[in-house]
Amino acid sequence: MCKTKTYIYFLLLFGLISCAIQVPPSGGPPDKTPPSINEISLKNATLNFKEQSITFLFNKYMNKSQVIENLYISPETEVNYNWSGKELELEFKKNLSPNTTYSISFGTDYTDLKGNKPTQSYNLIFSTGDKIDSGKISGFVFDSKPEGAFIFAYKLDSLKADTLDVRHTKPDYRVQVGSSGKFEINALKKDTYRIFAIRDKEKNGVFDEGIDNFGATENDVVLQNDSIPYIRLRIGPPIDKTQPQLYSVESLTNKFLVAEFSKPLDTNSISKNSFLLTDSLKTINIDIISAFINTRYGNKIDIMLASTIDTSKKWLLSIKTDSIFCIKDSSGTRISDTASKAYFYASSEIDSSKFFLIRSTIKDSAQFIPTRTFIDFIFNLGIDTSNINTLISLKNSQSKKAIPFKLSIIQDNVLRISPDPLEPDNWFEIKIKSDNLYSLSKTLIRDSSIKINFKTIDDRNYGTISGRVIDSNQYTGKYIVYLNSTSSKDMFFTVCGDSLKWEIKNLPPGAYKISVIKDANGDSKYDYGNPFPFRHSEYFLVNPTEIIIKPRWSVENFSIKIN
Repeated sequence: MCKTKTYIYFLLLFGLISCAIQVPPSGGPPDKTPPSINEISLKNATLNFKEQSITFLFNKYMNKSQVIENLYISPETEVNYNWSGKELELEFKKNLSPNTTYSISFGTDYTDLKGNKPTQSYNLIFSTGDKIDSGKISGFVFDSKPEGAFIFAYKLDSLKADTLDVRHTKPDYRVQVGSSGKFEINALKKDTYRIFAIRDKEKNGVFDEGIDNFGATENDVVLQNDSIPYIRLRIGPPIDKTQPQLYSVESLTNKFLVAEFSKPLDTNSISKNSFLLTDSLKTINIDIISAFINTRYGNKIDIMLASTIDTSKKWLLSIKTDSIFCIKDSSGTRISDTASKAYFYASSEIDSSKFFLIRSTIKDSAQFIPTRTFIDFIFNLGIDTSNINTLISLKNSQSKKAIPFKLSIIQDNVLRISPDPLEPDNWFEIKIKSDNLYSLSKTLIRDSSIKINFKTIDDRNYGTISGRVIDSNQYTGKYIVYLNSTSSKDMFFTVCGDSLKWEIKNLPPGAYKISVIKDANGDSKYDYGNPFPFRHSEYFLVNPTEIIIKPRWSVENFSIKIN
């Protein structure tokens, strides 16, 4: 009898525990159904709302913390989140503001317990007064993966327009973009709005510099009666404005130094003229022969000296921060004035550096090389270019015809050869005589010969597209037209010429998306704007239809109309 009672008690206890833990049923095929909201305790567009809570019923058991992270209330108000199975209750901690339109939105970056995400965001609008603000701004985020990005909207006034700082101020309205790239901001008052696209990775409602991706609009948005402005945005990479710093200098030999920095550097800003090398008392100056980015580490610079340095002295390497040779990082930020010097002691090891070719951008026997190309040769030391023209030859391997080319030094250690347009479907040979090729430190190259054979692609089946940009607005800057392949990462572009005409040749057959930007700052790339001090983005337009390029075919008179 006692055993029977114990057994019954165990069954009852197990049943209670099973009821208390609510989990989705197991078994069956994998659940790929996206979560959605099935019922709401409040109708959309409700007026004179007086309740203290709103309840949402999901179709599935949800990852609760993710749902809460992706739930946004505008204007912001404090709530308690109460869960019961698939049901979420939002309980307002304080009375809502009178005669105010509220918007509750769920983003798309949350999952159910099976890891499925919703296919679109959800928005509920209601008012505590007798009318709903009906203003709307819609738009599209052009990005390879727009899902999860946020649209921040700020109401502007005479004060906020000048002082608004998205790094510290939360938006008046915030919605999340779905996988399609489309978005809508609803329940807006007639006003002027400043709009941003931001990947709010910390989910804290502000822009975190150096962490979050960012993009501004080309203009502020004015919302008027019965208007639904449509805006386009692009999201750029995280903006890192921290200044690079010189961490340390190491003397590998008595003539060779390596300077290490806090972050990768801009190749074009590196020069031997960027540096000054003296003893610690600044009584002795040592000339620098060459300085260039280390071939393995983008945050290091290799420095070759004209003479050996005394091992008994303490040395100081300084960077000229007030000159055109000032070192910058890859985003163009200048080196910090307070971290531009480093002391070190010289190595006693006698420099015996060998001179050799590290690599070239086209490998020997490579095929399918574009007919318009260049070849970079990267060496371990700076190159003596005094007689370099006599050491290089480029010829067609089949006809033996010499090919004209231009020479340029990209860095002290990088030699670029830019041939005239090459014949398609032909083999070519480029040769550098090594018996008289020296480094800047007068070391003869150790390679017995440098020879590369390569074959160009047969682009005779390629197509061409040409047209004109039509713009009724007054603009005197450059227009740049881009073609992006829809099946590969290939991208082609050209600058519009006179009368805004343009042409792009040698296009592989296939489908392309065409776009245009107004290059207002003249840097030949799209400007996403700046959060603070604020700067609008450049204008861009993406043609909605694909362009088909056929073999040996020209698409002519293609017009791109700017509204």
